[in-house]
Amino acid sequence: MQIEKQEEKENPLLHRNEITVKIKNYAETPSRTQVKEKASAELGYDKQNLVIDKISQEYGKKEATCTIKAYENQEDMERYSKSYKKERTQKTQEKDEEVEEETEETEEEEEQEEDESEEETEKDEGEEQEKEDEEEEE
Repeated sequence: MQIEKQEEKENPLLHRNEITVKIKNYAETPSRTQVKEKASAELGYDKQNLVIDKISQEYGKKEATCTIKAYENQEDMERYSKSYKKERTQKTQEKDEEVEEETEETEEEEEQEEDESEEETEKDEGEEQEKEDEEEEE
């Protein structure tokens, strides 16, 4: 996923910068958490002070436009950002964490199944080899 800054406006009254970015090269529409982490890394803002305002995507395109509000500090964010947007971002982050945990569990189960099937294959090959050795002795 790549983030390309389109526009940045300073809003001194609300102690924030309003940033519009274009998101490219992704497999599926990125979550608010993913956008927040990537924007924090590439744009140089503290991710605790970012609020993802909107992510919009045109049908059939692999590009999305995102509006981000970057506050100067945590207190300003609490005071001026809308509570439902903070809650939405928090819910998305919790959901992403649950999906990551499920994915890790699934990967561990698949590895265990692969190990078990390899062991069974080795046993079967060993038994076949023993039968062939017995047949050769006769």
